[in-house]
Amino acid sequence: MNRIYFSKYTVITIVFTLAVVVRVLFSLYQPNARITADSVGYFDLGAQMIKNPKLETLISEFRTPLYPVFLASLSNVLGFHGENIYDSLFISVGYTIADVQSIMGVVGVMLLLLLLVQMRFSNKTLLTLLIFTALNILVFYWERSLLTEGLATTTLLLYLVFFSRTLQSPNSKNFILLWMSYGVNFLLRPAFMFLPIVTLPFLIIPCKKRSEKINVYVIILMSCLLPALYIAGNTMYHNYKGIQHVSDIDVLGRILEFDTPIEAGKKNRYFYDKVTDYRSRKGNPMPFEFINTYDASMYTNTTRMNELQAFTRSVVFSDLSSYVAHAFSTIPQAMTDVSPFIKIGGLGGLRIFFSRLLALYRALLPVTLLIFPLYPVAIYLLYRKASVRRILLATIGSIIVSQIVLTVLVVYREDYGRLFASIQPLLFVFIIGTLQELSTIKK
Repeated sequence: MNRIYFSKYTVITIVFTLAVVVRVLFSLYQPNARITADSVGYFDLGAQMIKNPKLETLISEFRTPLYPVFLASLSNVLGFHGENIYDSLFISVGYTIADVQSIMGVVGVMLLLLLLVQMRFSNKTLLTLLIFTALNILVFYWERSLLTEGLATTTLLLYLVFFSRTLQSPNSKNFILLWMSYGVNFLLRPAFMFLPIVTLPFLIIPCKKRSEKINVYVIILMSCLLPALYIAGNTMYHNYKGIQHVSDIDVLGRILEFDTPIEAGKKNRYFYDKVTDYRSRKGNPMPFEFINTYDASMYTNTTRMNELQAFTRSVVFSDLSSYVAHAFSTIPQAMTDVSPFIKIGGLGGLRIFFSRLLALYRALLPVTLLIFPLYPVAIYLLYRKASVRRILLATIGSIIVSQIVLTVLVVYREDYGRLFASIQPLLFVFIIGTLQELSTIKK
């Protein structure tokens, strides 16, 4: 029986076509952009930043500026100058923004192709992984929502492509591009702030020249300075010693969810008393519901939000081991969770196609738990013998594990499926790649 041979040109053609077709079909099935409360916050903040583009406005304690500016500026370019994105005039604008994000999603699939080529996967493995990613509804669904997840998968893959280039050619140009791509990721999603810490040390492994190692240390320092400077800006302009308030709100949700003892936060009387009262009422641990119960204006009250930060930190660090244990116990649920926002309704052939696609990817989610036994294996394989693919697999594994750990430690359980969307393509690349490397070990 003749083997089927796939050239790289054939792989590119098939994958690009599938990525485009499935997104066109999804835009026909769900033409309007999905708008949430977060979308409103992004738009309103972006409109303020564009109207008054000063450093004091761009550095915000509510959200990092990249997506708000992207959303508001693109809306302006498309002719929408209103203040309410629920306005009927925004419908066609939202549709176009979702189309732009879908195009970026196709770009993301092509970036993954570049990464996999640099990792020297066979063409058949390339085709399998790329088709799987191109059709992943848990990824492309978010491209039609006005949320950071509409861009985050692509920006993360861009970072990895530049990382791979720097790994194989550690010159100043590639280091600068890598640093800039980190800046884009951090300003889009603060959850990516630890990318330099978990990835850049791997660049030292192949370095032979002293100058190359110095470049690595310099970029680590420069990358760590970005969030530090952002926090300094928030402290200076808004008297807030953090990146964004939503993280403190989410940790409050974790405290309520885990029923964490709050005695250590007693000096912050407002939140100590309110949490005590809320628990006596057996209130929903959803933190935004807690805030709305007592003071809906709290979100813009800097003094109160600073008190919340102090309260949550005091409570968490007073019993850190218990808090971490509770958070880690939620990982299996978090990894197998499909966002409640992903709903396939209506009638017709497209509904059947996308509902079955969703069922398939939902069924495969438990496989992603293999990341935990395979991550130490990837590190061990790298220790045994360093290669470009093994360094990249260890780097990808570090990104995935750090994102999972950070998310369960900080974020309330409401929507893990959405938060893990950006690492979805990397999960199966890591699992398949590590298993392949493991199979090459001589017995």
